[in-house]
Amino acid sequence: MYGTGATIWATDDMTNIDSGNIVQFSIGALGIEETAVNALISPPAGPAHLLSAVSDLGGFTHTDLDQSPQQGLWTSPVFTSGYSLDYAGADPLVIARTGTSSGTTGAFSADGGLTWAAFPSEPAQNAPGSLAVLANGQTILWAPTGGPVSYSKDLGNTWIASTGAPGGDGVAADKADPLRAYIFDSATGTLYASHDGGVTFTPAASGLPTSGTLMALYDRAGDLWLATASGLFHSADGGATFMRMPEVVSAIAVGAGAPPPGRPYPALYLIGDLQTGVQAIYRSDDAGHSWQRINDDRHQFGTQQVITGDPRIYGRVYLGTNGRGVLYGDPAGS
Repeated sequence: MYGTGATIWATDDMTNIDSGNIVQFSIGALGIEETAVNALISPPAGPAHLLSAVSDLGGFTHTDLDQSPQQGLWTSPVFTSGYSLDYAGADPLVIARTGTSSGTTGAFSADGGLTWAAFPSEPAQNAPGSLAVLANGQTILWAPTGGPVSYSKDLGNTWIASTGAPGGDGVAADKADPLRAYIFDSATGTLYASHDGGVTFTPAASGLPTSGTLMALYDRAGDLWLATASGLFHSADGGATFMRMPEVVSAIAVGAGAPPPGRPYPALYLIGDLQTGVQAIYRSDDAGHSWQRINDDRHQFGTQQVITGDPRIYGRVYLGTNGRGVLYGDPAGS
């Protein structure tokens, strides 16, 4: 067997080469693909607990976590690679995505990712970048590479450039307040906030580490988490102030899922270091104040890129890797 960026090829008659006969190769993988995962979402409702945006194949709606998706890769449109995914907090059947293709680079779904339609138009861009769906599902924010951050209130028929938004950075939509959205400017370490549905952005917090990824908690307004190489930061006031979580030395990605039994705050999941140079996967059941490692040295899964919990199932975590696809785990004994 040998692996490629496409699949695993296998043969049972390699010794035919010794006699000059044909060696027959076939695909030796069933539902296994060498995929680099760029984004994961787990909506709180809808037909699938998980959707993934991946390089080379665009992305998938995972209605059964233990089977290769029956519908195959996303179509209408097909993307060469998928980059960004988001759902509307108050209407999680509304989902949008970006990716590369020879035509359109953005699409939306109104049925939780079962079917898709390309946006009728797109903002100016050099590359698709990222997008966010505001909580009510009626406004899409798009931050393309090489173009202005823009918003659409008519599912992509028209796009209007946002005022005050830094270009070339990711956007995040507040999952509870339909008028709030955020942009972390990784070049300056500044958090920008919008309180009018993405029409205007103004600086909310500065002096943050440069380079990082921003997550808006799925069940409450103004609750943000910022994963950076200098640690994990939390804001409970819409980005006006951030507190560094003392136990985390560095963070690659942070996600959230259903809260522990009897507790109101969602469980948090982290790819990061609690000790310098010791990267692992952790869960916190107390809003990030303490962390429990949930992998071990025998299960490190290569390069880990993105992580999210499942808002419907406590303890379930989804991990996106660079080459090993998506892995998911549940607490032992569950």
